[in-house]
Amino acid sequence: KPSLGTADLLPAKLCVLRLLRAHLVEHSEGGEPTAVAEQHQWLAGLALPVVLVACCDPHHQVALSGELLRKQFVEPAVNLEDSTVLARVYDLALGNTWEADVAHDSEGFAKCGQSDRAPPVAVDRVRSPAPESVLLKIF
Repeated sequence: KPSLGTADLLPAKLCVLRLLRAHLVEHSEGGEPTAVAEQHQWLAGLALPVVLVACCDPHHQVALSGELLRKQFVEPAVNLEDSTVLARVYDLALGNTWEADVAHDSEGFAKCGQSDRAPPVAVDRVRSPAPESVLLKIF
């Protein structure tokens, strides 16, 4: 299967950001004030990793869209003291593999690290740590 080039990925990236923006706008306006605020805060927490990565994209349109989303909808609504949001940010920054070589068990799960505390991670969900540009944006 041939891989997609940068020119092929650009429309997809912009489409994802437009979709996120539409949902964030929809959940930030109208309805019951408390219900809308809770939905917007929940959605902003989910969108945070995507928006942070978009801010660091080398293409200016993607980076600009990511910055606008971050400043207008995500940062004002996200609660950085929420453990779920922090877990998403740490997972983005550190990935979910703690060794260079990931061993797989018979059921297709990656064994991340040697710790008994770490749950098994499905092979298709294994992520490496974020690049330096994303780490700088996070911290």
